[in-house]
Amino acid sequence: MNPRSFILASIVAAGLGPVASMRAVADVCSQPAAVLGDQLIVAGPTGSTGAQLAALLESLTPGLDLEPIDALPGRPIHLMQAAWPQGWSLADVESWIDATLAAGLPQLAWMELDYLGQVPGGGTGSIFVDGVTDDQVVALQYARDRISLPPAQAQADGRGVVVAIMDTGLDVQHPAFAGALVPGGFDFVTGTDNITDRNDGSDSDGDGAANELVGHGTFVASMVRFVAPGARILPVRVLDGDGNGRLWTLARGIVHAVDRGVEVINVSIVSDYDSAAVEAAIDEATSLGIVVVASAGNCNGTDRLFPAAKSNVLGVAATDRLDRKAGFSNFGDDIDLAAPGASPLQGVPDPATSVLGALPGGRWGAGSGTSFAAPIVAGVAALVRAQHPEWLPNEATHVAIEQAILLTCDDLSASDPAFGSQLGAGRVDAFATVAQGPLQPAEGDLNGDGAIDGADLGILLTQWGFVHSSADLNGDGVVDGADLGRLITFWG
Repeated sequence: MNPRSFILASIVAAGLGPVASMRAVADVCSQPAAVLGDQLIVAGPTGSTGAQLAALLESLTPGLDLEPIDALPGRPIHLMQAAWPQGWSLADVESWIDATLAAGLPQLAWMELDYLGQVPGGGTGSIFVDGVTDDQVVALQYARDRISLPPAQAQADGRGVVVAIMDTGLDVQHPAFAGALVPGGFDFVTGTDNITDRNDGSDSDGDGAANELVGHGTFVASMVRFVAPGARILPVRVLDGDGNGRLWTLARGIVHAVDRGVEVINVSIVSDYDSAAVEAAIDEATSLGIVVVASAGNCNGTDRLFPAAKSNVLGVAATDRLDRKAGFSNFGDDIDLAAPGASPLQGVPDPATSVLGALPGGRWGAGSGTSFAAPIVAGVAALVRAQHPEWLPNEATHVAIEQAILLTCDDLSASDPAFGSQLGAGRVDAFATVAQGPLQPAEGDLNGDGAIDGADLGILLTQWGFVHSSADLNGDGVVDGADLGRLITFWG
């Protein structure tokens, strides 16, 4: 990772002293991610506190003032409010970070400045339009047959799996999510539990139009449910109504989902900056068997965008109804696979040509962007995980699910000679993926032997209090009495 990948000229003084805190972000396809020059992320050894790390760095640097203001819970990774020595430029800050790390102090693992991430921009800008009022029409969208969804759902529907959505929030009243939300969602933008997908007055890209991406998270979550109707959703708000958010906040959101015991995390967010904090959160997730899926970006190029470009993340490009690369979609070596994600966005949305999903206010509409291809793959991951409640929460499970998806993709070289070979393993095929595994066991059949009996009770009791366990039958983040009650209900 090269944490100094931004262009220094993009930082402009904004009344915050010699190093500015840039909070507006332009299209990631045309400008690098904006840096928050007064926000320093510091990682130390296990057990280190923010106060200890701040004191260490201040003792090494006259005139430096660091105040710990946040941390990844239970992890030695801390966010500091930084007041740099008088007269320092951003280049001085970067040089100081490099020199301090080069000293090899055992009390420091790494440091980085915070950056901004955003909904994939460029091309379509991940836009969506109204015009569909019938959810039965939504069920007929072209993605259904392209990924062989009906026979796949006859094999598995995702019951018992929780998918976390890192996004702009969720319309919790939308019928698409009836009975599907698990407790524990959180808004890391405002620091409250209000996870609704809402107008918040944000114009964080500075273009004069506020709340441009309200509805993005609702649409994304509905695509997961379109593929895996039995899966439940944990909404985690890490983006404002304009579709922008800090990478620190994304890391906080991922860690929150990990601590809630989810099985899949969808991140329809991109940045050209490879954040160490986000990487640490993702590495922990995958080590616990959690599949992380991310959108590849809408730059119509080979731009290296994160987190999709990470080796342990499924980076998803978008295809159209003819199994060709969507005109806006990224392609190239960093792409793992593709999924339907393109709509004409002209006139009344037609399910034969459109990707259709939920919008706030109980509405439905058409969307276009890799943002909406990614949750289709996340839904397929949920189907696979639901087939195997006996799989343990470890790295092997994460790898097994990824391989099940990648090894069964449909080759697109014939349908798209120009780009088919640059879309990773090809377009996801839900039925081919789940056909490798068994029929999804009934809820409560924790060992997959076809019966809900004493063996399953033994598993639940052995895993009592666990966060990461298929015995968490109600998806609330812990195996407890509520799960025992559900198991007894299903007994026999």
